[in-house]
Amino acid sequence: ELSEFLIACSSRKNTSITNKKLQKLVYYCEAWHLAILKESLIRADFEAWAHGAVIKSLYARYADFKYDPIVLENVDADDLIEKFRMKIPLESLSIIDRVVDRYITISADDLERLNHSEYPWIMARNGLEDGANCSNVIDKQVMLEYYSRRALREGMKPLKYDIYKPSKEALKKAQNRIRQKTPSIKTEAERKARDKFVLVSYLACADSIDR
Repeated sequence: ELSEFLIACSSRKNTSITNKKLQKLVYYCEAWHLAILKESLIRADFEAWAHGAVIKSLYARYADFKYDPIVLENVDADDLIEKFRMKIPLESLSIIDRVVDRYITISADDLERLNHSEYPWIMARNGLEDGANCSNVIDKQVMLEYYSRRALREGMKPLKYDIYKPSKEALKKAQNRIRQKTPSIKTEAERKARDKFVLVSYLACADSIDR
């Protein structure tokens, strides 16, 4: 589950994560996934709440923590992260990793201010005053178009070879083969290098075929 993965990443990086911050991180995973891969990562819709984009059911799951940092009891963060990575296509993982690297150390309040400055949330609010209750859904097509325009200049650009994309199934098989041959990998840096190798290798093949 993406939310637990993000909580585990926060734990690994020794940074706290509240319910509000989690909502924003999940939102930006979806936003950049829509912009770069042109497809949704998350089935649920986001609502334009007073404190920014929120998935109502996800908020309810962690509501007992209120404004306190979320802690997953009796969970091995490293094991949870690795299991999540085994399930997710490399294309999606690449985007999620960039979101984590870019946003996870930003405070919940600063992420809220950032979200409030962006068109999809503003449009969904439809002129409501700051702080007013709202359950209007943020249009994912609007998110796709808005973040697509920003992707290149903000370093979240799409894959270079857009004409030819290896299938997700092929990428997944390659990823698993590499993992089976590299069981000794233990650090985050080694894991990223391995996954990057798989993706870059496929893109190099794509370049050769396209030429």
